[in-house]
Amino acid sequence: MLIKSQRILKSAVAMAVFFIFAILAHGNFIPPVTFSVDSKHASDKRNYQGVPSVAVTPAGRLWAVWYAGPKGEDIYNYVVASTSADGGKTWGEKFVIDPDGDGPVRACNPVFWR
Repeated sequence: MLIKSQRILKSAVAMAVFFIFAILAHGNFIPPVTFSVDSKHASDKRNYQGVPSVAVTPAGRLWAVWYAGPKGEDIYNYVVASTSADGGKTWGEKFVIDPDGDGPVRACNPVFWR
């Protein structure tokens, strides 16, 4: 059940972000979802992070999402998602959604919902 909840949550987040950016880009845009945190998006490369959102699965797993970037609030912002299975004592970053890399579409104010 926990794995199914995680898959559903990941799918829901990816779909929500896809639709938001598809609308912003007039339907001509598919955002990349990287299910790992690469060196470009590593925490030591972030000089700005903000607007967190937290959700809890029915099994009790916590998920947090926020946007971050190398400079501040600008076109290079991307979304980071992290999860905790121990009530928030430890966290692990699971995926990044960077709408267009170095392009003009910026990620902001991500939210989980169910």
